[in-house]
Amino acid sequence: MSYDQMRLFEQIRAILNGNPGISLAVLSNVLKISRRTVQGTIAKIGGKQFKELREDCLISWVEQTLTNQPAMSIKELAFTAGFSSSRSFARAIERALHCTPTQLRSSKPSTLRCLKSNERR
Repeated sequence: MSYDQMRLFEQIRAILNGNPGISLAVLSNVLKISRRTVQGTIAKIGGKQFKELREDCLISWVEQTLTNQPAMSIKELAFTAGFSSSRSFARAIERALHCTPTQLRSSKPSTLRCLKSNERR
């Protein structure tokens, strides 16, 4: 079957932007395509791996959510983002931003991208 890869990539990004905690398996089931097709489309159009794209979407989502709802608890953030537990959310944040959710809570949302880029150099 042939897919319009650009359109498929936009669908993938839209789903990840709305639910940054979604797994590759669940995403492929939602789209009714294979994991391999999802991964290939992300690599070809986005130039990234699935987990990198998901991490970028998570950072954007957290940035936007903390700006719009600064009083939201870490646990609420985790479940709203689609994570099954606050611990899995904490691991994703630590992997993406190199800080704990507590540190994240005390930082300004506008500094999130800085945290990611400064730590990875």
